[in-house]
Amino acid sequence: MAALTVLGYLANEPERLACALHELRSTLTTPPDCHGHGVAHFVDDRLLLNTRPSPVTTGTSVEELVGPLKTSTLLVNVHTDGDGGPYKFRSWAFSLQGSAGRAEARTRLMERLPDFLLRNISSDSLGEAAFHRFLSFLHEDHKVDDPMVDGPTVVRAMRQTLEMMAPAGEERAGPLCLVATNGRLLVCAHKGGGVAYSLREGILACQRCQMDRHVLDSFPVRESHRRFRGVVLVGGMAQTPTGFITVPDNKSVLITRKLDVQLV
Repeated sequence: MAALTVLGYLANEPERLACALHELRSTLTTPPDCHGHGVAHFVDDRLLLNTRPSPVTTGTSVEELVGPLKTSTLLVNVHTDGDGGPYKFRSWAFSLQGSAGRAEARTRLMERLPDFLLRNISSDSLGEAAFHRFLSFLHEDHKVDDPMVDGPTVVRAMRQTLEMMAPAGEERAGPLCLVATNGRLLVCAHKGGGVAYSLREGILACQRCQMDRHVLDSFPVRESHRRFRGVVLVGGMAQTPTGFITVPDNKSVLITRKLDVQLV
């Protein structure tokens, strides 16, 4: 088993989310001392958020946390260090893993935020401050409400936020991992955040649907399993799980609606 604190998911078949996570039920689980979790997902381009500030048993699978959702875009945050994400603003969802000198970092992030973003902040959490700083960088490019915002602009805003939290040359209080999505793009920037991803093309055998590769053709849902393409992105990992590719410390991840994975 491999414990995680952040998970992002982008795929082409909403009906197959549970199938994809079922295959990872013994691979991706919660770490000790979880005091809650949150799930953000999109339905018909509408962002929905559910946070549960209650203890989570160590070793609980992501499949169990997510439940029977049907969506192509998902963001899960396991609460371990005081933050209660994911956070949402209009079409954006955002998760943070790490502390990074909480008080000092939050002060930097809050400086000169636009008024409309300041009014939206409802707590003193580091994650919410980081999210609104990320949004402010998008706002500077007039892209915060653009559903077709380009990937490089979002990656730049994430990197700028990360650098503001943990400037180069400054001692850092532990790893950092930032993940954001607007339902069309999934972007991650990190510093020692234990980030990895897995690209899956086709589900030829599905234990959840009780189908194996030899009898799949007898099931009416076989085509959606075969067409399935999806990317699972995880952060906060102590080690890279089997079947996942490690993202180097100096790279950000950009996943597009076409499910292209770019390390930039």
